[in-house]
Amino acid sequence: MAAAWRAFGDRDRTMAFLNEADDVLGGRPLDLAVDGEAGLSAVLDRLAGVPLPPSSSSERQA
Repeated sequence: MAAAWRAFGDRDRTMAFLNEADDVLGGRPLDLAVDGEAGLSAVLDRLAGVPLPPSSSSERQA
């Protein structure tokens, strides 16, 4: 899911989020997202609350 990749920025964190049970969502995000529009919407809303990793440009400025 592209939204998860954008939120986490790396493969391992993205795969962990999609495949591990999330207490807030009440299940595995991947299962919920493919189950229907309501599940997908809940997962996207959850991802909107995930802090974004620093961009490479901001790391260079530090």
